[in-house]
Amino acid sequence: MDTPTQPTSRYSFQLLRYVPNVVAEEFFNIGLLLRGPDNRLLDARFASDFSRLRCHPLVEMPYLEALRDEFEEHRLAGEGFIPYLDELGKNLSTTLEITEPRALWGRDVLAEMERLFETYVATATPLQDSDAGGSPAPGTRAALRRRMDDVFRRHYLLEGSRALKADESVAYAGPRRRFTFDYSYQPNGVTNYIHGVARRNEANDAEKLCFVLQRLTDASPAVSLTVVLDEGVPTDTVELLESSGAGVRPLAALDELAIEIRQDLGL
Repeated sequence: MDTPTQPTSRYSFQLLRYVPNVVAEEFFNIGLLLRGPDNRLLDARFASDFSRLRCHPLVEMPYLEALRDEFEEHRLAGEGFIPYLDELGKNLSTTLEITEPRALWGRDVLAEMERLFETYVATATPLQDSDAGGSPAPGTRAALRRRMDDVFRRHYLLEGSRALKADESVAYAGPRRRFTFDYSYQPNGVTNYIHGVARRNEANDAEKLCFVLQRLTDASPAVSLTVVLDEGVPTDTVELLESSGAGVRPLAALDELAIEIRQDLGL
């Protein structure tokens, strides 16, 4: 193996595979585990969308959905997740398998996790993520983030020494559990995070935000979160976010939010 030319770390990853037809050796990648040099689990993720599996007549969709929910419940709880993975590995059915570890060189854990997940697990296609002109499709996180960038740029909040900090990666449950917020800023000693929740996958994204916010506020009261909600996000998701202590702003009020941020930053 060639020596990397830039500072990197050695990681390894494993894929969780669903095998609907053992005889034909057909499989679908449905999960990803990323480990560090000492084999410690750094991150784990399960596919949220099984649309590409629906064409297979032997796929048991209720089973996959139940497995996904169980996996996410243990992952978000944090404690007990590694023993859960160990038990899952020991009790794999004929339809599930975990691949042998594959080594790679990488830098940022979150960036490597995103890259590997998009490469091996994600189900999105170019037509799902963008329209014919190359713009992100409505209802996606990419489309919402572009809208937020456009508004904040128009209000001169993305440049200068007191600008919003984009893509703020924060540890919320020890150094191995990190979450990347869309933006952050710190007026008067309070860390304010801003994050968008799009229509697509809104339930899972909102649940994780609530869990991360709880962990952060338990560690420090000087933390707040404002969630920018895409058009069409259901009321129960709004209520869940508000009950967790997050401030909620509709996408239509993004300009008003930008003005308030400018005032907070003294701009």
